[in-house]
Amino acid sequence: MDELLVKQIITAWYYLSCLPDTLPTTGPESSVNSLLTFSLSPEWVEDIGEEGAVNQALEVALFNFLPRNEAGIFKISTRGPAIIVLPDVLET
Repeated sequence: MDELLVKQIITAWYYLSCLPDTLPTTGPESSVNSLLTFSLSPEWVEDIGEEGAVNQALEVALFNFLPRNEAGIFKISTRGPAIIVLPDVLET
């Protein structure tokens, strides 16, 4: 893996693990909890390829944080274990 990408993932993990306590904890009903058991749909991989399947799975998981702005950046409005594993999912 590219050294810059490794540094970015580590930085993302650090920031996401230090979110302020003023943010509410993600509830059990949140779609972001699917990141805790992230996997790709074999059907989606077959239909649209691995990259497309990853994008689709992330969009479903991060649905509660949409819409994104023009730069593709979304606002993180909760904290918790599912948010912290996002960099691990991206690394995988």
